[in-house]
Amino acid sequence: MKNGAFMMEFLHKAIAVDTSNPPGNEKALAEYTRNVLAEYGIAAEVQDLGSNRANLVARVRGTRPGPVLAFNGHLDTVPVHDTWDAPPLECVIANGRATGLGAVDMKGAIAAMISAALEIKSDPAIHMAGELMLVFVADEEKQNTGAKRFLREKPSIDYVVIGEPTNLDLVTSNRGVLRLVITTRGVASHCSNPVSGQNAIYKMARLVTTLEEYAGRIARGDREYSRKPSLAVTLVRGGTAENITPDFCEFALDRRLVAGETMDGVEGEIRAALDVSSKAERFDYEVRRLEELAAWGAPAESRLLRHCVTAYERCFHRKPLAKDLGATSEAGLFAAAGADTVIFGPGDIRFAHARNEGVPIAQLEQAASFYIELAKEILV
Repeated sequence: MKNGAFMMEFLHKAIAVDTSNPPGNEKALAEYTRNVLAEYGIAAEVQDLGSNRANLVARVRGTRPGPVLAFNGHLDTVPVHDTWDAPPLECVIANGRATGLGAVDMKGAIAAMISAALEIKSDPAIHMAGELMLVFVADEEKQNTGAKRFLREKPSIDYVVIGEPTNLDLVTSNRGVLRLVITTRGVASHCSNPVSGQNAIYKMARLVTTLEEYAGRIARGDREYSRKPSLAVTLVRGGTAENITPDFCEFALDRRLVAGETMDGVEGEIRAALDVSSKAERFDYEVRRLEELAAWGAPAESRLLRHCVTAYERCFHRKPLAKDLGATSEAGLFAAAGADTVIFGPGDIRFAHARNEGVPIAQLEQAASFYIELAKEILV
């Protein structure tokens, strides 16, 4: 592709901007991206979300009416965890891979999308109809405030391609997620006489054991993990000191939903399971919703999917396989807003949120080529 050098330079700069969430700080990367696009004559807007957080929305307009195609990615990354072999905020090139925080999830896809947009705009042989949008949002890794803020304005978008890492496969579904915080209360006392208090951690332990049993029940069956529900307890916090009977404890849980499940229905299942233990032991607990995203699946009649298949065959000279993402994405938010949606991006999702996160450079180039072909298929 023509803009390969630009793509790698942008990826280097994007990785160097720390957008780990929390706290996010995506505004710095949004402003840098706006300035880069302005150099190439592409108008872009930074949507300020406050607290140094922002979306970036850019438009390449055609010369006649037509559909609107959006390339979407998220600017934030997860925080660094574990020890990396190289500084995580440096893009290291070795063995055909670009390694750095966000390389695969998903600053690499953003770099490929921008490169594709530049090529479409600069090619005099491309006479585009409609509009190509770049929609890069904040806070995907936590509470999706960026996508929700963008969609509140009800933008008129016909098609959305989300650049989550799919190993260059077409992804047409993903599970939803419901995250809850469960809290138990106790009575603090001196640990020399623990029975004079009530231990909130003991109460919580009974609830965690109940949820472990519940998780085992819903995970049964021979379907691939991405096709069935799951539950995991992910964070625990409780107590105030080593010598005080703890008067509170809380934990977070992650429940993945499949098509047909609802947030209220799943929360009701969890509460019913917890009630068995809490009522038997005569204690109460509290439930708070932390995050939620609905499950998503592209409809069989998706026009975008047909366009993607045509562009894919031109680009890769083979038929694509439709797959599930294996994780959760913001596809359901865009689909609920009326946009025909698919997921396609470079890199393997197994390397997302992992030490030494990296993406093959060849896949970055191939992804950019596909984005170009798809834009031609829809907008030319």
